[in-house]
Amino acid sequence: MDRSKSLLAVAMLSFMVTLSVIGWILHLAAVALGSLYLKDCPKQPYVPIFLVVTGVCTAISQLVTYLRESLKEGALSILCMVFNFLLGLFNICWFITGSVWVYSIYPPNYESPGSQEYCKKSLYLFAFWFINFCYICISLVLACGGLFVLCTCLTSVFKKEFRSNTRSYGTYTDA
Repeated sequence: MDRSKSLLAVAMLSFMVTLSVIGWILHLAAVALGSLYLKDCPKQPYVPIFLVVTGVCTAISQLVTYLRESLKEGALSILCMVFNFLLGLFNICWFITGSVWVYSIYPPNYESPGSQEYCKKSLYLFAFWFINFCYICISLVLACGGLFVLCTCLTSVFKKEFRSNTRSYGTYTDA
């Protein structure tokens, strides 16, 4: 029993570290692409700014989370938690705003750099698929959460139903 718990703990830790590394890579790539092509999307100049701010804010949020986890408790830990909450609210609003900016110009002109309708293809497609990936992840989390709640409710109902139809020695009654 202890061995299976330790294997599950190792698997969960490995999964969380993998997700964290993927998150760092994506957000650092967002900062790099946004910075590199800051002036290369005249059709919607906020697209590269969206990527830079998203990457920086998420990196700060992750660093503050690591700091809070290392502190465990105390005033600084509470301050980190409040800061992360406020930064999370900002990130949600910024993400919605960035979605509007990116989706509103779909598809931009990738061919004529001198045009006002132009947007650098790699910049725009990264922002577009970054946002799509985030929406897919949010959908999966909500779907899995909903299934978990449904399974928990059904398990609770069936356990209650089973208990009401059994005697103490395990046979069913005709009640």
